[in-house]
Amino acid sequence: TINDSEVNYSSPGVYLITVYARDENMNQQQLITNVFVHDLVGPTFDVVGEMIFELGDLTSYDWITLASNLDDDSGVIPTITVFENTVDFMVVGDYYVVLRAVDESNNYTDKQILVSIEDTTAPVIDPIIDVIINQDILEITIDDIGPNATDASLEIEFELDAPIVFGTVGNYICTMTATDTSGNSTSTTFIVSVIDDTPPEIELN
Repeated sequence: TINDSEVNYSSPGVYLITVYARDENMNQQQLITNVFVHDLVGPTFDVVGEMIFELGDLTSYDWITLASNLDDDSGVIPTITVFENTVDFMVVGDYYVVLRAVDESNNYTDKQILVSIEDTTAPVIDPIIDVIINQDILEITIDDIGPNATDASLEIEFELDAPIVFGTVGNYICTMTATDTSGNSTSTTFIVSVIDDTPPEIELN
C-alpha cells in the first residue's frame, strides 16, 4: 500500500510518500521516497479574435484588455503580456497581435488576434475660390487651381472636371475631386468665369 496523504497534487513540489509491503506471514517493510509533482499544463484564457480600426484614429492600443477568463490549474492567475505586435495604425492592412499567458511554472499559452486597419474615410477638401480667366486663355489645369485636401493616408490624387468652352464668355461650374489610396473620394464645386476684359482697338482713318 501507499500512503500519499502528504502529497498536494494541485501544487508543484517535492513530497514524501511511504510505501508498505507485507508478505503472507504479515512481515512488513516500508520505504519512504520522494514524489515530484510538476505543472506541465499551460494557462487558459479567451481573447477577442478580430479587431478593426479606422486608419489614423489611434496610434496605440491596450491589447491586454482583449483577454478574459484567465485561469490556471495552479489556482494562481497567470501573467499576460503582449508577446508580438505587428500593427501599424497608419498603414492600411491586416496585422496580428499575440498575447501570451504564463503561469508560475513558466508554462505558457499564446493566442493570436487579427487586427485590420481600414480606410473608409474620404479626404477633406478645402473650398475652392471661384476663378476668373480671360477669354484668350485656352486651358486650365489642376496646378492652376492649387487644390488642398487632408487625409489620414497622406496620399491624395486630384481630378478636375472643367466643362469650359474656352474663348466663350460665361460662367462654368467645375468640380475638383480628391481621392485617397483606398478609393475614398470627395468633391467640391467652384465657378470658372470666362470674361472679356480686352478693350477694343480703335483705328483712325
